Amino acid sequence: MLSRIIILKSRLSNHNTLYQQFCCPILGYALESIKIDGMQVSKRFLQVNHQPEVGDEGYDAGARILTDFFKEEVSKYLTPELDPLGRKIIEACLADASVQDYYDLIPKL
Repeated sequence: MLSRIIILKSRLSNHNTLYQQFCCPILGYALESIKIDGMQVSKRFLQVNHQPEVGDEGYDAGARILTDFFKEEVSKYLTPELDPLGRKIIEACLADASVQDYYDLIPKL
């Protein structure tokens, strides 16, 4: 998942597409805008909290559920044979790392 953040960020940077960090760090980045075949995609499709059925309150509640789930699941992989980078990523998740914290952990391509 985190390697996709790096690839996506580098591809977006190369295409002058605006993006921002999601409020929920494990989700990475959200597009501010994008055109597909000349058509502008509505922001509500790019950032779920802009959907009237979800809103900020729904997004925050879902982010808490997702974060708790990730913490519970990834902690199972903290074993002695785990790759050092994997350990750092899991420890970052358990410590509520920011998107930038995750980004800084991944070796640059």
